[in-house]
Amino acid sequence: MSDLCSPALCRSLEQRVKRIEERLGIPLEGVSKAEDASSSSASAPPAFQAPAKEKDLPDSRVEAEGIGFDSAVIGVDGSKLGHEVADEDDDNMTSRIITSLLQPDRDSSQFPGVWSGTTGLGGITCPQLQAFLPPYSRAVELVDYYQEHVGWAYCLLHMPTLRRYLLETYQQLGAGYTPNLPILALICAVFALAKFFSQSTSAFSASDTSRDKPHREYIGMASQALAEAKHLEHPTVESIQTGILIGICLLVNTGAIRSARALAGSMYMSAQALGLHQLDSAKNKRLRQKGPYDKLDLEIKRRLWWHIASTDW
Repeated sequence: MSDLCSPALCRSLEQRVKRIEERLGIPLEGVSKAEDASSSSASAPPAFQAPAKEKDLPDSRVEAEGIGFDSAVIGVDGSKLGHEVADEDDDNMTSRIITSLLQPDRDSSQFPGVWSGTTGLGGITCPQLQAFLPPYSRAVELVDYYQEHVGWAYCLLHMPTLRRYLLETYQQLGAGYTPNLPILALICAVFALAKFFSQSTSAFSASDTSRDKPHREYIGMASQALAEAKHLEHPTVESIQTGILIGICLLVNTGAIRSARALAGSMYMSAQALGLHQLDSAKNKRLRQKGPYDKLDLEIKRRLWWHIASTDW
């Protein structure tokens, strides 16, 4: 017991508390002189300034190691390192995603690199999709990777239904028809997640990836398809699934927490518009007792709603 109350241990704890206070911007004890007060008011500690933008937040991993953030991202010649440039690209991509998904009426081709020759909405055509999407065999590989390495963590999709959507979409493209846009968006979101989580692995070392696109471009395609489908005015189960996949499963993993929350909130409202929050109400239960109903459709909607609700708890 005496060891726990030793002066050395107390001094060590005091030093740790001071370091924590400095990091949090809490004024130190004994700072009561007028000049100190005036200087502190002239330059307020970071903790008392206006909230920083998402992209301005420091890298907590770098700070935890005691390395200055600037020194970690700026080279010796003053130039930005490669991963900082990539971070800026992610920030720009996040902004485009949110603009396209939450303000589709203002979307004027947020992703010009995805649809060559298009101007604004209404430009998605069958030939462009045929040129953009990977071959069907490669698409199946991406869906397989999603199921094995990503889908189990979220349990958001019914995989047999997704595989049926994939086959039907490619059959429609082969026949020269433009597929269902929310379903197309869902498939592209799955492609994006597979590419995002496999980029640091050798999972596809033996596969033909020549027609693969970066995950950003698949997300761009999904966002453009949802914007053209006016998913906020006419939500579907697939459009909500796409929004949740992009928001909770992708933006969160890239550090865009606030953007993910904004998108998740929008999907929450879309789910309510479809009545997903009342699936198991007493009224709906009585209605189901009066006749046959699609049990698979009910379970998909039920899991989607509980995923949205439990994420907000």
